[in-house]
Amino acid sequence: MRLACLLALPTIALAATPALAESDGSEDGEAQKPTIVVTGTGLPETPATPAYDTQVLERAQVNSSGSGRIEDVLSAVAGFQQFRRSDSRSANPSAQGATLRALGGNASSR
Repeated sequence: MRLACLLALPTIALAATPALAESDGSEDGEAQKPTIVVTGTGLPETPATPAYDTQVLERAQVNSSGSGRIEDVLSAVAGFQQFRRSDSRSANPSAQGATLRALGGNASSR
């Protein structure tokens, strides 16, 4: 196997020789490079605009919910999750929070 590889090496080297001897078509040995023109336009809006829409909750929505609590209205918002250890009317504020788009409770405050 080793002998076959050693015998194949000169054949491979000879096959590459004609490519090295070819001229590039220029007189002084310097290749002429084609001119490349790039044009472009900016996007009309940022890519994040359609992905992250804003939703406004009005007082009427909170009042029309059965309980009148903000967490009941927020539970209908897509991508918004809440974590509470008890009802918002009696819980310590540090025991409640929100998760935005599944980032986690700590990540949404950054």
